[in-house]
Amino acid sequence: MQYQGAQLAHYVDRPSRFTCRVKQNDEVIETHLKNTGRGADLLI
Repeated sequence: MQYQGAQLAHYVDRPSRFTCRVKQNDEVIETHLKNTGRGADLLI
């Protein structure tokens, strides 16, 4: 599966069911997490 505009970031934590914090270019960004499941299949 290919995603347009996907960017590399490193997983930091998951504070709630629908949010995820990632680190990109020395900045921690809070993102919306569409899938409320485990998410392990998205981590590489």
